Parts: sequence; C-alpha cells; structure tokens
Amino acid sequence: MQNNELKNNLAYILANFCFLVEVIKKLETSNLTLVESLEIVENAANTLSEVQGESGVIIKNKLNYVLAKNVGLQHIKTIRNILLNTNENNQWILNLHHLIYQI
Repeated sequence: MQNNELKNNLAYILANFCFLVEVIKKLETSNLTLVESLEIVENAANTLSEVQGESGVIIKNKLNYVLAKNVGLQHIKTIRNILLNTNENNQWILNLHHLIYQI
C-alpha cells in the first residue's frame, strides 16, 4: 500500500467512523434506560447508513443484514414501543408473557 493510499484510507476512516468511539462510550454507561440505549444504537445505524463510497455501500448492506437478522433487537424495540405507548404500524399486539417466554 502506498503512503498516499494509506493517508486517504485513514482520512476516510476518521471522517466516517470516528463517532463510533463516542457511541461505544455512551453505551458503556451503566445507568442508561432502554429508550436511551436504543436511541444511541439507532442514531449510530442512521449515521453509518449515510457513509459514502464503495465501503459505505458494503457497510450499509452488512448493517441492514445484521439488524434485520437480530430478532432479540426487534423484541427490545417492541418493548420500548410498549413502554412509550407508541404503535407506529398498528400491527403488533403482544402481551408481556409472550415477550418474556418467547424471546
């Protein structure tokens, strides 16, 4: 790898992924609520989905795949929506027993 290419790659990483350090620090905070934690994760996912370039497309596709495959995260989002009394799509009707024993 040539020196200029290395500099360009480091600049790309700094410009697009430096925020992840702060995201991880925030998530390590022990007194975050479920709502706060999910907001941090969702904001990070939104920021990552806006990364430009070939690497950005790869990252966006991988992120979407991982998040869609994570059933536990979907359950946690449902619990958050129940706690906030929000129902954006009027499609879920779950009770606490289902969420506890079906996860």
